[in-house]
Amino acid sequence: MRGANPSGQSTATDMHAFERICSPGADLQAVLYRVWMLLMLAGTMGMLLSPWLRNGELADTVFRVAATFPMKRMSVGVPQQELPFDVQGFLAEIERENDK
Repeated sequence: MRGANPSGQSTATDMHAFERICSPGADLQAVLYRVWMLLMLAGTMGMLLSPWLRNGELADTVFRVAATFPMKRMSVGVPQQELPFDVQGFLAEIERENDK
């Protein structure tokens, strides 16, 4: 998987790395999809995530919210005008979780 990290640098990740860090039985495709959404959000709208960026890494809160926040699957070959989830709602949920 390739993408841009919050610093804007291109990265490549082996799928097996996710297998090693996920719980047994985790839906790897769902995990990778959510990571991909975060990479797109960080790459295209990186300033939106900057409040949770520490030393080039996103805060754990971002990942906890991304793990459960409702996201639609994007259809192959169908142009998208925006990300398939409520970005403002996602950011608000991160803020709520961060304040706990």
